[in-house]
Amino acid sequence: IAFGCAVGIVFVLKIGAMFSRGATLTFFCGGLLLLVGSRVVFARMLASAIARGAFARKRVALVGMADQLKKNDLIRRIERSGYSISHTFALPGVDAPAAELKDAVTARMREVIAYAQSANMDEIILAIPWSDADLVDDVISTLKVLPIPVKLIPEMTISRLLARPLYEFGDSKAVEIQRAPLSPLQRRLKQALDQCLAAACLFFLFPLFGIVALAIRLETPGPAFFLQSRVGFNGRRFRMFKFRTMSTLDNGPVVRQAQRNDQRVTGLGQLLRKLSIDELPQLLNVLRGDMSLIGPRPHALAHDDEYDRLITTYAMRRKMKPGITGWAQVNGCRGETPDVGSMRRRIDHDIWYIEYWSIWLDIRILLMTFVQVMRPKDVY
Repeated sequence: IAFGCAVGIVFVLKIGAMFSRGATLTFFCGGLLLLVGSRVVFARMLASAIARGAFARKRVALVGMADQLKKNDLIRRIERSGYSISHTFALPGVDAPAAELKDAVTARMREVIAYAQSANMDEIILAIPWSDADLVDDVISTLKVLPIPVKLIPEMTISRLLARPLYEFGDSKAVEIQRAPLSPLQRRLKQALDQCLAAACLFFLFPLFGIVALAIRLETPGPAFFLQSRVGFNGRRFRMFKFRTMSTLDNGPVVRQAQRNDQRVTGLGQLLRKLSIDELPQLLNVLRGDMSLIGPRPHALAHDDEYDRLITTYAMRRKMKPGITGWAQVNGCRGETPDVGSMRRRIDHDIWYIEYWSIWLDIRILLMTFVQVMRPKDVY
């Protein structure tokens, strides 16, 4: 911000000739790197010092259910955050009769209050199941006599929810459990870039399309293009275009993946598949809005049905439009998937791409795709 203000002042006063551009840019880039680097180093040193207890720690008493105190490495996580646990108080189990349970909790909380007053505690931390509303209310109301902070630690399930964005609906609040992978603006931006690039590529590749289509028709009888049903964004079906590279046109309930030395692949088809030229007609699908340049690769319907049953996260890849290439493909997950493990690795890459999408990631994948095409591997 300071650099931007300085540049603005220089521009308005027309005194740019007084300053060296090289020195100014060097100052900006070097200062930015030093600033970011120093903050990262300082943050790590500070976190390490807090974990070692180098600073004065707050003395706290920990109150909770016995099982809650033992699981999730609770005590270690609290101490690592700069707290010193002076004493732990385990509340009686919830399986006791209601009347006895209430009396036992009251007696134990009196012990907590007496200890907090005599030992001069800084805070009290509660590890109580949020689902037991009566127990939480009784404990909180009992501790109101103390003039020190009381904090309630959420269970793991609640903690994951609290880490998500909070929204207000009038007087009510809601936690965003799931968001769309892309905002409406991001979707429009991605689609606009896809269609502009697809239209430009089709314009320049039109002569190549004609040559390849003619060569396919001359080599073997049949159509030059192969249309196969695929599942796209949000489970919608579409017809995907490809150059025909096989002697068969499989598009039924059983589709066998291409394997090494597959007899169905034609001579020209081997070259087209090796250089991924057979995928170029999918630019038409991008132009129609069925696909994107970058995204999870769509599979044949037969494979979708199979892996939907075998991999629970398989359907999550349909949260974005399928792509001609994707993060899985540039990371070596191309070609045949002979077992569930290889498909699961591909799905993990697809889900990572959906969660961390950005325009810059798409550009990176495009550049990596050109490198992959130059050195094809596991493509039959």
